[in-house]
Amino acid sequence: MVQELLFISTPNTTFMKNKINVLLILLATLFIAGCHKDVPEPYPVPEPINAKTIFVYMPWSASRTSEDNSLYSNFLQNINDIKDAITTGKGLGRNKLMVFIATSANTALLMEVKYTDKGECKQDTLQKFNSSNMPAYTTVNGLSSLLSTVKTKAPAESYALIVGCHGTGWLYKEGVSRAQTRYFGGTEHFYQTNISTLAAAISQSKMHMQFVMFDDCYMSNIEVAYEMRQATDYLIGCCSEIMAYGMPYRLIWKHLAQAKPNYQEVVNEFHRFYSNYTYPYGNIGITDCSKVDEVIGLMRTINAATSGAYAAPNWVDIQRLDGYQHTIFFDMGDYVNKLCNTPSTQHLALDMQTALNRLVPYKSCTPFIYTALREISNNTIQVNNYSGITISDPTVSAFENASTTKKATGWWKATH
Repeated sequence: MVQELLFISTPNTTFMKNKINVLLILLATLFIAGCHKDVPEPYPVPEPINAKTIFVYMPWSASRTSEDNSLYSNFLQNINDIKDAITTGKGLGRNKLMVFIATSANTALLMEVKYTDKGECKQDTLQKFNSSNMPAYTTVNGLSSLLSTVKTKAPAESYALIVGCHGTGWLYKEGVSRAQTRYFGGTEHFYQTNISTLAAAISQSKMHMQFVMFDDCYMSNIEVAYEMRQATDYLIGCCSEIMAYGMPYRLIWKHLAQAKPNYQEVVNEFHRFYSNYTYPYGNIGITDCSKVDEVIGLMRTINAATSGAYAAPNWVDIQRLDGYQHTIFFDMGDYVNKLCNTPSTQHLALDMQTALNRLVPYKSCTPFIYTALREISNNTIQVNNYSGITISDPTVSAFENASTTKKATGWWKATH
């Protein structure tokens, strides 16, 4: 009897289990189908934005009709040195590197430098320029359009700018170059750019810079810092002439490429390199642009207390940092110390020294600096006082009408 019951119940149980399994499968299918219908496909995960885009800007450095004093070959060496540094560091990380280089008076390239899986750098040409489509890069709109193109092709959390060319500090365009050192533009005004133009272009393109490094002569001066104070956090440049070789990129690149650049190491590497260079001359100053306004206010007070007059015959006593016959670029700290030469103003000189140490926290200078201008009896100048930044307030030079045009600078107007 028991056996019969077991025999009878077994097939019924199996049948019921099969029905339940089928029902569960149907329900699961309907559930999955319903989920598939109601829940959209997941969006593709966006790639992380670049941490920093560094833009190396190398405009034409000669004239429309001549390649005399062109720095083009030096620019190529600079790019190769940067690529070597990237290869040594095994890549760019989350950074992008964009390069604009004028290959002649009427042609230029916009390139991206990349690090490949093979462990080497290559450069992709993104755009070619000729006389028909060359941006008017000595104007605000032209330079801004170029910066905006870089921003579109390589958007990032932050931006930095390296300018390679000749340089004459704050002096207005229309000037001439007589030496194969560096300044901001070519050897004729057609290829020269005012500092105020650069600052306005950066603002217009909405690309506030983490740093702007001028690989040019005479660019670490208070007049330039004044114009650039709202365009960049830090300003890197030389108080006097820098050799045509330029910045030692192979050594300093890794310190500039960090999310937060190691400015002290940039200065250290620069000093070590030029102390042992064929021509062992060089100086550098890195300005914290957030401290410019403090110096403006203090200089205004000093000028009011001293009538802003350091007698013209005495300008030769101030530390010169240029090779012009009549000095244009004076060490700022030494100038203020000599300007505040009475008991009632000496405290102002001390205040300015403190302010200048905050303004230019990173700086170095070899015992002598070099000039290729051939306007003074020696090619070298001894440096006894160095604050990392120059000033042109006391100049009486007629070169480029400096004694007059200095009064047209924003710095002069803000402090006199």
